[in-house]
Parts: sequence; C-alpha cells; structure tokens
Amino acid sequence: MATKEVTILPPEEMGITIPARALDAYRFALAHAGIEMDEEAEAEFISKRNLYSVSFRELWEVKAKLEKVVASINEVCKHTYNVGGIDSLPPEGEDGVKISWSKQSYTYEWMVDDCGEEVANRLVEKGLIPTIGKILNAVPVATFAKACGIQQDKFMELFPEFVCGKAKARTLSIK
Repeated sequence: MATKEVTILPPEEMGITIPARALDAYRFALAHAGIEMDEEAEAEFISKRNLYSVSFRELWEVKAKLEKVVASINEVCKHTYNVGGIDSLPPEGEDGVKISWSKQSYTYEWMVDDCGEEVANRLVEKGLIPTIGKILNAVPVATFAKACGIQQDKFMELFPEFVCGKAKARTLSIK
C-alpha cells in the first residue's frame, strides 16, 4: 500500500505570520466577495485588484503554510489516537471532549487482474446484464483508456466522435 508523505512541522517551524499587505488584500477581496457588479464596477474592481498582486501572492503563501500546518496537526493527532486501538480512547468526560474514530470503510479491488473479465462474462451468462457493453458504458473514459494502455489524449484523438470534454473547476495559482 502506498503511503502518503506528510511534512511534520515542529511548532517553532510553523512560522505563521500574516504580512499587513496580505491582510489588506484579504480585506479587499472579502469586501467584494459575492457582490454582483455592473460593467463599470467590474472594471473598477479589476483595476484595484490588479494593484494587489504582490499582496495576494503573500496571502497565497500564508495559505500554503497554513495547509502544511493543518496537514501536520491532522497527521500527529491521527497517530496519537491510533495507538492502542478504539477501546483505549478516553471516555467522554465532564470536560465535554469526545474522541472517536469514524466507522471503518473499505475500497474494493479485484483479487487478480482478470477477475473483472470473469465477473462480466458470468453476469452475461446468468442473464443479469444483456452484454458486456453495459458495463463498459459505465466505465469513465480515463479508466477505459488506462485499461487499454493508451494515454487519455491519444484515446480522445482516436475516438473524437465518442468522447467529449466537460469542464472541471479551475485551480487558481498565485506565485
């Protein structure tokens, strides 16, 4: 099983300070968040926003540090309460603190590589599905391409009449 790398930060290395101009950029953005703008107001907003580029980069750097701190806190707390098992967790006390783990969940995988094919064939034999095509139509394009050993871009070039792109949410990057 692959392990996820997490950077553990000692408190003295957390270095969380928010520069004043980053806070100014945040206040500016906060004051305008969710406000409908006409063309004139939008143009004025864009003009002012663009003056804050360095400040927003500093704010973005603070966000990145905070994300690392949160990941570190999450990792050390999980480890702390993973030692000993569920029965060793402290009971809910008068202080109102309740520490618990969610119910264990699982992801399921095929025992060996060709199990999926065997299961699909048996489903068709038993009449539970009319064809293997019913299963294949439910498989996402990326998974289908990967299963075929073809890069997704190449797969889309080969079958442009069958594959369409749907826009995902964009990711903002400030460096």
